[in-house]
Amino acid sequence: MRVAPLAAALLFPLAFASAPALAADAAEIAFWESVRDSRDAAELRAYLERYPNGDFAVIARRRLAALESGARPAPAPVAAPVARIAPAPSEPPLMMGSWDMPKAGDKWTYRWREPKRVDGAKEHSLDVTVKSVSTSDVVDQYSVDGATPPTESKHERGSHFIAQGASLFTPYPPLLVNVRPGSSVGRVRFVDPVCVGGRVTCDAKGRAYASETVTVPAGTFKANKVVVEQSWQAAFAGAGAARGGRTITVWYAPEVKRAVKYVSRATYGGAPMETDFEVELLSYELK
Repeated sequence: MRVAPLAAALLFPLAFASAPALAADAAEIAFWESVRDSRDAAELRAYLERYPNGDFAVIARRRLAALESGARPAPAPVAAPVARIAPAPSEPPLMMGSWDMPKAGDKWTYRWREPKRVDGAKEHSLDVTVKSVSTSDVVDQYSVDGATPPTESKHERGSHFIAQGASLFTPYPPLLVNVRPGSSVGRVRFVDPVCVGGRVTCDAKGRAYASETVTVPAGTFKANKVVVEQSWQAAFAGAGAARGGRTITVWYAPEVKRAVKYVSRATYGGAPMETDFEVELLSYELK
C-alpha cells in the first residue's frame, strides 16, 4: 500500500455560470501555447495538421525543420502569457492502454478550483474510490465536499466526458486504448448530463502528447498529456448557450493509475456548464 500525504480542501457549494466570450482564434492560440516550446516533432506536426495556414504555421515549420535536422531551434515568440510546465527528459512514453488498471478500494482526493466564476472564486474537494474493475470498465464512487451518499459513475473503454463535480475527460488512462503520443484519442462519447439531455449538442476531438513532468500537491510525476477541444451548440432555439467551446488538458501518471491534473479553459461563446477550472491531486491510496 502507498499513501501520499492528505491535504484538506475548502468547502463551498456547487453552481454553474456562463463563460465569457473570447476571441474566435483563442482555440488556435491555446493549441500553439501547448506545443510552442516542445522538442517533439510530432507535437508541431499536430499543430500544422490542425492549422496548416494558422498564425503560427511559419514558425512551427521552421522549428520542425530545425528539430528534424538536429539543430537547436530558436525560441518561439509567446502568443499570450501562460503558465508553463517544464518538459521532461526525452524518452519513449507509454501507450496509455498498456498501463495497469486500478483496483477496487483505490482512492484519490483532488482539489477542484474555479478561479473565474462570476460569483467569486470557489474551491472544492473531490474524493474518488474505485468500487469495481473489469476488463472493459471501471466503476467508481465520488463525493464533492464530503457529500453523502457518494455518487456512482461507470467508465467504459474509450474516450468520454463524464460529470464528476466538474465535466471531466476520461480519468483512467488504461481505458484510452491504443492512444500514443501524436495520435488522436478517437471518437469521444458524452456521459456528462449537460451533453445528453437533448438541449445541447456536443462534439470533441483530442490528441495525445509526449510525457512531461508535472507537479501537484500529491507530488511530482512523469505524466502523459492529452489535449481535448470540446464544442457545443443549442439543439433548438431558446435552449441557451447557443454556441461555445473549451480546451481541457489532462495529465496522467502511471504510478497513480489516474489523472493527476486537469486544466479547463473556455475558448469562445457561452457555456451550459462551468468551463474554467483546475483539478489537482492532493493524495492517493492504492491497494
